[in-house]
Amino acid sequence: MERGMPMFALTKQIKDTVKQLSEVSDDDDCLAIADTLGKVTRMLEDCTKWMLVAFGGGNMHLASASSVAYLHLTGVVVGGWLMGRAALVSREKLRKGEGNLSFYKAKITTARFYNDYILSQGFGYAHAISKGGYSVLELTDDQF
Repeated sequence: MERGMPMFALTKQIKDTVKQLSEVSDDDDCLAIADTLGKVTRMLEDCTKWMLVAFGGGNMHLASASSVAYLHLTGVVVGGWLMGRAALVSREKLRKGEGNLSFYKAKITTARFYNDYILSQGFGYAHAISKGGYSVLELTDDQF
């Protein structure tokens, strides 16, 4: 078993991007993305550890009950990471006055939209992962 190392390698890359975004102190969009992405990335790491404990502790049913939310959390975090990277590239293109400036402005706005409307859903997924599986397991088969 890899003990979550591939996921932790990915979150390290994401945190590197968060650092780059947070260093753009004169751009509210980049700072907002850095803030949310940093928080949900830490939640993804915590949830990965939680899943490893659940699986490793022999509680396959509990981990399985949380697995769909875990996949959703992973998806929105990776999407936020890619949008954050796109915002950084777009900001640099705008700074240099290169290319289609309208496109790059729209890309930053789209990244901010993703941050505010999609990436922020990661908070709910993280809660569902660490808390939601218990209620699922309390139901009997005939209660479904």
